[in-house]
Amino acid sequence: MSPPLRGALIVVACLSVTGCRDEPKRVSSNAAREVLSSENVQHVPAWARSERLPKRAVAGARLFALSGCTNCHTYLGVGARNVGGRDLSSAGLRHGQRYFERYVAQPGRFGNGVMPPFSALGARKLRQLSVFLASSKGAR
Repeated sequence: MSPPLRGALIVVACLSVTGCRDEPKRVSSNAAREVLSSENVQHVPAWARSERLPKRAVAGARLFALSGCTNCHTYLGVGARNVGGRDLSSAGLRHGQRYFERYVAQPGRFGNGVMPPFSALGARKLRQLSVFLASSKGAR
């Protein structure tokens, strides 16, 4: 085997073992979502004060911040403003707890073909979230 061919084979072998290109590290969408959620959860105490939320609604506020609701909705100025989801700061003026429990679980049954169903949260978390939404009457 000629020295140039041997050198080429060594280079090919090394590249195949180590990789031939430097790919940038990618952040998974779940990791990005977790970062955004952890940033949003810091707003929960301010939401509770501003809305005068009852103590039983605070767990739902945390869930709202951690479950990605602000990826589409806003709440007291926090969240996505240009995605099309409603501002939910005063959602409790329009509907009650039972409505939100059913709506969040299966929005398609209410004619909403855009919002994904969140029935996978389970009954307990849906109840917590619905208590929070029903308690949200706008900043006072």
